[in-house]
Amino acid sequence: MARGLAAVALATALTIAPAAAVHDPSKPDYAYPQECCLDQDCAPVVSWSFVAADPGVLPVMVIETIHGTALVPHDFPRRDSKDHRMHACLKLFDTNPATRLICFFVPPTM
Repeated sequence: MARGLAAVALATALTIAPAAAVHDPSKPDYAYPQECCLDQDCAPVVSWSFVAADPGVLPVMVIETIHGTALVPHDFPRRDSKDHRMHACLKLFDTNPATRLICFFVPPTM
């Protein structure tokens, strides 16, 4: 019986320890979808604003994460955020100094 309990305790510890070791409080408790760079370029949005290029033109949203700043086109697909915060996956390419928006998550009410 003692061996059985020890085995269960060890199995539980081995299952929980890796999950605790990789938890990053700055990221949500869910993984970003694979097509959004596998967590490498995804992060919560730290600031956002709207800028209008010309009078009479709809303002464009500008977002910033720890990975850079990007414009969010009006027709860019938005996904529901599971933690009611904005998140973005940005990719910086060596051939182009601008960041490219890959995925954008917004609260369902936005």
